[in-house]
Amino acid sequence: MTTYERDATTLELPWPFAGREDELELVRRSLTGGRRGIVVTGPAGCGKTRLVTEAIRGSGCARAAGTPESRAIPFAAFAHLLPDRVTLHRAVQLLSGVRTLLVDDAHHLDDASAALVHQLAVHGRVRLLVVATDGVPVPGAIARLWTGELLPRLALEPLPEEEITRLLTAGAGPLDPLTAGRLHRLGQGDLRLLRDLLGRCAGC
Repeated sequence: MTTYERDATTLELPWPFAGREDELELVRRSLTGGRRGIVVTGPAGCGKTRLVTEAIRGSGCARAAGTPESRAIPFAAFAHLLPDRVTLHRAVQLLSGVRTLLVDDAHHLDDASAALVHQLAVHGRVRLLVVATDGVPVPGAIARLWTGELLPRLALEPLPEEEITRLLTAGAGPLDPLTAGRLHRLGQGDLRLLRDLLGRCAGC
């Protein structure tokens, strides 16, 4: 297995991309040449989706995403890319012409969609960028992407405090150290929660 370890009232979303420059370059490299792609994992809210979105910006790749509500529906994540009542074999054939495929929230995939992603990785014709959250159950077919060494895995950690402060400054302007430290403790590395906290400040 390969593991790679302004004032709040003027806040504009999404925040500028910051704090993951090395990881961004690694993800971009995984989608070039003869490489098959990469799996990006990490805790909820650590910036996984923003990272991969930045990596594929301007590339026009196909996208799919799992949702908790659709886990009982076969191929639900790929409904916009596949015809109704498709078999796994046919689904692999149809998507083999896709150059790059981003699969977000892969921990929420239905079993058929997870099997499809795994088979696409086995066949190696599609570059895959798969995103999953740590600490929640993941379909076995998705976990086998990295445990079976089909794709390398980039395991993201929460941003350190200095990077959180840099991101907050980039998105909301200069903050005093006390405020930045307090926001870091309250957010616990969850960037979505930090945005929410600053949004509430803006409404105060």
